[in-house]
Amino acid sequence: MLLQIPGGPELIVILLVVLLLFGIPVLLIVVVGAMYLRADSDDADDGSDDVDERIAELEREVADLRAESADSSGGESPSGESPSGGEHGSASEPPAGDEAAGGPQSGSEPQVDDPATDDRPTE
Repeated sequence: MLLQIPGGPELIVILLVVLLLFGIPVLLIVVVGAMYLRADSDDADDGSDDVDERIAELEREVADLRAESADSSGGESPSGESPSGGEHGSASEPPAGDEAAGGPQSGSEPQVDDPATDDRPTE
């Protein structure tokens, strides 16, 4: 029917050219993008063991810092041992707290809190 209209065959040719010029590149971009996103999500699954390991390490550090904080405020850890197993100078674990940041060492004076910058509620 379209071929019997004046200019019909030309319209078909124009449609084919538009499909070749725009349709194929758009289709390629969509396919490559989908493959990239799928490969990206597969990589995230492979790294989940590293994330779980890192989370466990951070949880251990938090527990050590809480125990160390309790020790410095007069409390003791439940086992009576040093919170980090007694190896503050081990090569695998840097010292926690002020020593790691180059702050006051164990023999220096404690820092005085400034009431103007203290965020804790007053009693």
